[in-house]
Amino acid sequence: MTDYAIFTPTTPVLRGIQPDIVPSEPLGLLGGRLAEAVEEILDLDNESLGGVDLDDVLELLDWVDEFDITAPSRELLAPHVPSLRSLVRFRDYWMNEKRNHVSGYDASEGALYVLFTLVLALHPSIPGIFA
Repeated sequence: MTDYAIFTPTTPVLRGIQPDIVPSEPLGLLGGRLAEAVEEILDLDNESLGGVDLDDVLELLDWVDEFDITAPSRELLAPHVPSLRSLVRFRDYWMNEKRNHVSGYDASEGALYVLFTLVLALHPSIPGIFA
């Protein structure tokens, strides 16, 4: 059963403000490395995530116009917010164009859980059996 894992994502870890105490590659059992795992399967040139058309992914996130992975910046995070090496950045379809980028810290946790689930389903290095 070396190819078995039990994932238990937590919102602070998915947001990238707490470390995953059960780190794993490509995705921590608590949701750590979400941004890195998404980046590994995100192909912006071909507009796909793990082989799935990005338009289909964005239908699951109705407020999101697009998303990518970026380094933390004070443009996206307040100075008091801890962050890891990379984060998911969403562009909100409904917000004013000058302030329509939000990080995983500010995004709805539902969007983070959708990305987490997509990584579980689409990343080639995820164990074949998981819960």
